[in-house]
Amino acid sequence: TKENDGDQGKQPGPISHAMSKFKARPGTYLLIPCVAAVVGWFTNWLAVQMIFYPVKFRGIPILIKNEVPLGLIGWQGIVPCKTRPMSEAMVNMVTEQLLSVKEAFALLDPRKVANLLAPEVPKLGEEVAGELLPKALVGIPKAVFVGLPRASRDVISHFNYRFLHDFTVAVQTNIDSLFNIKNCVVDQML
Repeated sequence: TKENDGDQGKQPGPISHAMSKFKARPGTYLLIPCVAAVVGWFTNWLAVQMIFYPVKFRGIPILIKNEVPLGLIGWQGIVPCKTRPMSEAMVNMVTEQLLSVKEAFALLDPRKVANLLAPEVPKLGEEVAGELLPKALVGIPKAVFVGLPRASRDVISHFNYRFLHDFTVAVQTNIDSLFNIKNCVVDQML
């Protein structure tokens, strides 16, 4: 018949050819995904190591450029190498796009700040006196304060509260000249 004659001249299809090759050497073909997984894992592990380590440059410091992790002979992790520009960019983004320091300090209520800090001032005064005065004289300021008439203690407490209130207002007004968040963050990151 004509149908049988046509089947004899056909080449095996690509799938049947691949199956015959697989059946001839199955171990070789089953090993491919295993080797690929090990190589993939190793390259990912190495990439993470190179991103974060070493923190300080390792190698011969012949030709090192600032904020470039690769020297002529040596390496420094990408993140440790670029700490300064990354922290500056983070501070700029937060202070320009989210919330500025001036806005954050403007949210403080001077009365609440004074109420929270007023009880802490005498404790802080005792700590300072303990560090500055001889041990025999440390208790004298507190004894003098406690020995004052109630009206005098109230006046001192009022001045303490008033000072803290006015201090908070002054800080809010002059925060840009008193506090530079970029310097604080960058110095801490380095």
